[in-house]
Amino acid sequence: MSIRGGLTVFMHIPKTGGTTLHNVLSRKYSEKEWLHVKTVHTSIREIAIEKSKQEKPFLIKGHLGYDEVKDIPGSFVFTFLRPPIPRVISHYYFLKETPSVKHYDYLNLPDTTIESFYAQKEKRDIDNCMVRYISGNHKDFGTINEEDYLLALNNLEHKIDFFGLQEHYDESLIMLGEKLGWTLPVYRKTNLTKKKEVVSAETLEFLKEANKWDILLFEKAKEIFKKKMNAMSASEKRKLARLKFLNKIASAIPF
Repeated sequence: MSIRGGLTVFMHIPKTGGTTLHNVLSRKYSEKEWLHVKTVHTSIREIAIEKSKQEKPFLIKGHLGYDEVKDIPGSFVFTFLRPPIPRVISHYYFLKETPSVKHYDYLNLPDTTIESFYAQKEKRDIDNCMVRYISGNHKDFGTINEEDYLLALNNLEHKIDFFGLQEHYDESLIMLGEKLGWTLPVYRKTNLTKKKEVVSAETLEFLKEANKWDILLFEKAKEIFKKKMNAMSASEKRKLARLKFLNKIASAIPF
């Protein structure tokens, strides 16, 4: 099977295993065959439309919302999801470990909490982030609502060509690889948050309320993905077993 021609788009939602996948993609596409996008505010729609018309493979990857690549004939759009509350907690502590982020000093004050960081109302990646990316609606902090959720769900079910789940990463990669014509996508996990914190029950309840639309979307996504896993072919299951075996070896060998 040859790698898929035309435009392929990876919508990288932060802290969903995307950095690991970027490393996989870098071995599937040469530097001349991809464009990396660092922020949802980057306008790439014209480039995407142009690349969708060519026969050669081309990949656009990075932090971009569905609004930039929706309804482009011949394109293939995919993303990965993660349970919303672990994703937010991981993202918060990742920010605390990253000196280049805007609020680094504030995040590392002794009395800063997740709740007080939410009160800043600036970092949209902790506010129903998955609904934001998949709906393509980049609204003010705290304004994501049911309409945005329903749009994201419709896009996930009917417009985005594939989504994987971080908690079923290997299964996701095998199914994605079948669609894109990949050989086995062996990988090692990267960009892991170093410090894993246990949050209080009160903080968990706060985060659940603050990200209720992401939670609803993820529950629907799990139902859809479970059906896909149950429908995996015998060939895909053999590839899955081989991938798990090779990943054990890869975890001990740098590449």
